[in-house]
Amino acid sequence: MIVAGFGFNSRATAKDFAEALDKALAETGLARRDVSAFAALEEKVTTPALQQFATEVGAHLVGVDQDQATEIMTVTFSKKSFEAKGLSSVAECAALAAATSDTNGMTAELVIPRIIAGAVTCALAKTVFSSADTETEAVTS
Repeated sequence: MIVAGFGFNSRATAKDFAEALDKALAETGLARRDVSAFAALEEKVTTPALQQFATEVGAHLVGVDQDQATEIMTVTFSKKSFEAKGLSSVAECAALAAATSDTNGMTAELVIPRIIAGAVTCALAKTVFSSADTETEAVTS
């Protein structure tokens, strides 16, 4: 599963979300159809511009708990994000948190760290099997 995580300010428009996602996809060779879900902090998941873009694309929208997001290590660091939310990168935290499923033994890794387009940052993460699960699977096969 590939998740697009978004960080943004109050000036973000649906066009900004589209530009950020398309920029991230272009750098990875992926297409919009490859993205299973969009993620943002729970407090911002109801933002009209994000909801509008998710509806246009047909993407499932996931709200990420900020406490969960604070436990995630990111590749990049945003001073603005850290000062506002205590997170090194809202986009990376949201993407990684939404792509991770502890109950299914899954973990996530970044496909691309956050990119900036206007008032929006976007990072892509994908769900992967954890190495412990892979080793167990190899031993039992």
